[in-house]
Amino acid sequence: MKTLLLSISVMFLLVGCQAETSQDIVPELAKVSGKWKLYKIIGFRIAEVPVTSEEIIEFNVSSKVFTRTIAGKITETNNFDVRAISNFNNTAKRDAIVFTKSDTYLFFGFEDDNTTLVHKEITPMGQELADGNSYFYRKMK
Repeated sequence: MKTLLLSISVMFLLVGCQAETSQDIVPELAKVSGKWKLYKIIGFRIAEVPVTSEEIIEFNVSSKVFTRTIAGKITETNNFDVRAISNFNNTAKRDAIVFTKSDTYLFFGFEDDNTTLVHKEITPMGQELADGNSYFYRKMK
């Protein structure tokens, strides 16, 4: 009887821990999942910057691997995760994509019913970016 009770207790403990670690992140991972094509860059002074070559980013959420392809060539691969990071002066937390190999992050959001991914400049962890470009990507089908 003690063995059965112990087994059931351990099972509930393991199930409880798994559910706790995946909260909050799963919906954001699902939103960034897939391929996105760059279509617009807005400079930090509100001027649109021309997109000069085809750029596609891909977030493979099952392997947590990010890939950037420019003009048909892979230019970057990195591991990633989605986390809430404090904004300037620790006033608020914002969703960020964290690149673990390069120890960098970028703040991101969505427009147009989650069909447009918008992100800010890539920033080293522990630093804050005061200005920079905004990059707009459309979800590829």
